[in-house]
Amino acid sequence: MKQSIEIAFPQVINGTCLEDTQAVEFWVYDESDSKRCYTKAEPMPNEKHFQVLNVSAKIISFLAIDKCMFEDTIKWQKRCDFAIFDDSVFCFVEIKVVKAKNRKAERAEIYKQLRMTIEIFIENGVSFGSRKVEAIVCFPIFDPIFEESKIYPVFSSRSSGITAEFLQDFNTTLLEGNSKSF
Repeated sequence: MKQSIEIAFPQVINGTCLEDTQAVEFWVYDESDSKRCYTKAEPMPNEKHFQVLNVSAKIISFLAIDKCMFEDTIKWQKRCDFAIFDDSVFCFVEIKVVKAKNRKAERAEIYKQLRMTIEIFIENGVSFGSRKVEAIVCFPIFDPIFEESKIYPVFSSRSSGITAEFLQDFNTTLLEGNSKSF
């Protein structure tokens, strides 16, 4: 998989956009409009964006897409934040830190970002092989009563029309949540 990405997008070869880890747990954060998302071994206090669990400690690849693999020079070309993958699954992920009341309005933009990213990968000849492809919508959930972010595993998207489109157009399962287990 990494080789397919490097052939399609040679800018990742000498950069820091593609990295491997065997960590049992790590976190992905997207905090700024000007910086790419990044990984951390420990969660930040009271702020948890996207958790990756790797109980078997196998090699998981992290690919920073927006503002790393692709520069943010063309504002109308929206891409998802990152991808994580192993030998059996490839996940595109978009993190949106918004208030609960704004989530419905943000979903259309998130779907567009995920769709555009998947199209770019396909158009550039990236082969997912036999991997299951997923697109994950992540809304970090902050609970001010307990002053902590809650973590929820991915689950099927509630929007059945768009879920069917992703499956039909890209053979991709659309999910929502802020934790992925490998």
